[in-house]
Order: sequence, then structure tokens, then C-alpha cells
Amino acid sequence: MLTLTCAFSFSVASAWYIVLDVLSNYTRTTVLIGSVSILIGFSWVAIGIYANDLAGRLISNKSFADSVRMHSRTVFKISSTGLLFLISLALMCVNSYHSWINFQTESCQQIGVTNALCLIAFSCKVSFGVFALIWNCMVGFILLSVCRTHTIGIRRFIRELEVDGQSYDAYWKYQNSRTGVRHVDIDSLSSGLGADFCDECAWNDGYDRNEHNCDNNSQMPRPVSRPRLPTEESPSQIVTPSNQDDDKKNEGRFPEAISDQAVDMETPPENTHSHDMVSELMTNDDILMSYWKISFRMRTTSAYLQRWLASWIVLIVLWCANYIIFWMSHKATLLGIVEFILPLLLLLLVSSAFAEANAEGQRMIRCMCPTEDRLFLLLFLNQQPLQMTVFNFALTYNAIVGILLAFSVAFASKVIMDEVVI
Repeated sequence: MLTLTCAFSFSVASAWYIVLDVLSNYTRTTVLIGSVSILIGFSWVAIGIYANDLAGRLISNKSFADSVRMHSRTVFKISSTGLLFLISLALMCVNSYHSWINFQTESCQQIGVTNALCLIAFSCKVSFGVFALIWNCMVGFILLSVCRTHTIGIRRFIRELEVDGQSYDAYWKYQNSRTGVRHVDIDSLSSGLGADFCDECAWNDGYDRNEHNCDNNSQMPRPVSRPRLPTEESPSQIVTPSNQDDDKKNEGRFPEAISDQAVDMETPPENTHSHDMVSELMTNDDILMSYWKISFRMRTTSAYLQRWLASWIVLIVLWCANYIIFWMSHKATLLGIVEFILPLLLLLLVSSAFAEANAEGQRMIRCMCPTEDRLFLLLFLNQQPLQMTVFNFALTYNAIVGILLAFSVAFASKVIMDEVVI
């Protein structure tokens, strides 16, 4: 209730001040700048009220309670949650100081407003700014924590897929080492270091490139063991029709011999070893079940946070666009430049949490060992990757960098124009 009261007071006071500023003949504020300022003010009020309601719903939601952890990604060894709070607090302080300058005696007299009314308008703005800072930072902390939880979950899934790939590689080598199977040494083809390039070097590529980890005699050819196929039958085990008749005749006289023969005909060790290796491989159902669990949590996160994040993106774009328009007819100041840069940093910090989880979801597909049985599975995962969306739009680093570059070009153009005029 207190948040709503401050929001209403701030809306009325700010709109009233901007209208008088536009109507005054002693200021250079145009109708376009005033309209955009009112739109930004009401958008800020709407986001603050929505963040108040959303923070309560997220805290009481069991799905988010299970995903919220005391962790977040780090930026230059600094926690992103702490960095989010510091940037938000700095933006609020700079904006409040800028507003205090605008509400000084000379500014109020230019638009025909008494000092008492300007002080009330400034107090309402600071009061609502404090509440909006608290609620939005709380939602931002939850977003960063939950996105980090999803990222860690996807990376654990990737490790399972990498272990599965190693199991497939071992199973493939075992199958190709059997008699009668054409053997292709993939290690020598992919690495170019010879047929006996060691497994440790192959699977730890990028982590340990010490060549001494491999056998010094790796370039020397050595015989490849080719165990006998489990289905092969030795000459002593081949049964002819005459032998079958003899066995039937001697069945009653040689029960012990038959028992010994049954023991000899048990499953060979190679068959048991092959079965154990197959049991270690992940099936398509195993992969799909893990995919569904992670996808469900990411879809839930998107459903709850997409409106808040989309509102933040729109507000920051309008905020920065307003400054670009304002600087076309006014000179840029240090406070204005700081207020222009800090929201872009907030946009980069918050949206990069979504982008990081989405990037890991795309990497998961490339970490899966491709087999003939998984072709349709890979096609499905390419069409429906693990990602968090904002109204069906997947945030990526490319999109974020594109927005930042667009405003950077606009800001650089303003600087160049000022230099040319001088």
C-alpha cells in the first residue's frame, strides 16, 4: 500500500512539473521531450508496482524456491547480484541529484512553481525510487540466481553426455577390434598424431596439452588384439546331424558329459563385457527425460520473468533514446552521460543471465555423441533447444551486443557532431 501511495504521488507530481516545464517560455523543453519524459515516468511507476507484486509471488512459489541458491555468476570476480545492486544504487543517486538540481529555486521560478511544491515533487520521486529499487533488485537477485541454477544444471547434463560419448568411443573401439570387422583408427585421423594417440590426450584436449602424458613409443606400431567373436564357433563345437544322433543315443549314458558341455556352452566373457558396455550408454529416453526436466524449469522461469525483463528492456531503450533526442538540441553533461551509460550496463548484466543459460543449451546439442539412432533426436533438439525466452524471443549475446552497439554509434555520432560544431 505504501508503494502504491508513493507511486501515485510521484506520477502526479512529475506529470504536473513536466507539463509546466513544456508550457514555460523560459525553458527549451519541447513537446516531444516532455511527452517522452512522461511516458518514461509512467513506465517506471508501472515497473515498480509490478516488481512489488512479482517479488511476493516469486518468493511464495515452490518452483522458484527450489531453484534459488546463494550463488550467481561473477563479472571480473565480482558477484553479479552485488554488481546489480551497486549499479542500481548509483543510478538512483545520480538521478536523484540531477532531479535536485532541476528542482532548485531558479528552475522552479522559471516555470512559475513555488519552492514548496518543487520540494514535495522531489520528495515523492525519491520515496518511490527507494521502493522501486528494493523490489526491482529483489526480482533481479532471484533472476540471476535462478538463471545460474539452470546454467549449472545444463553443464552437469553436458558432463553426463561427455561421459556417454567416452563410453560410446570405448564401445566402438571394442566392436571394431573384433575379428572380421574393418578397423578404422579415428584417433589417428582426427588428431594426426598416429594410431596410438593416447585417450587421455584425446579427451582432455584444451586442458592438458603436455605431450609427455602420452607414451613415448606412441609412434611405434603395435599389434591390435582382436578377440574372437562371441558368435564364432570352434570346430569342436560344430554339431553335425550324425553327431546329433550319437548324442541322443548317449544321452542316458553320459549325463555328466552333457553337463560339462552345458557349462562350456555358457555365454563367453566377451559377450558379458559387451553387454556391460552397452548398459552404460544413455538411451534416447534417458536423454529426453533429462532434457524435459531442465526444459520445464526454464519454461517456468520464462513465464514468470519475461514480462518484467521485457518491461526493463523497453524502459531502458526509451530512456536512452530520450537522451539521444535531448542531446540533439542540448549540450551533453557529465550527469547525463552517466545516466545514459548506467542503464545500458544494467541491461547487459540482467539480460546476460538469460543469454548465458541459452548459450549452454545450444552447446549441449554439440556435446552429444551423434549416432544413427540419435539423428531424429538431434533434429528435435535443434528445433527445440534448451532456452529461456521473452515472449518467444530467445535472448542471445548477439542481440544484446547489437543493442549496445546501436546506442554506442548514436552516442559517438553526438560527440562527433559537437566536435565539428566547435
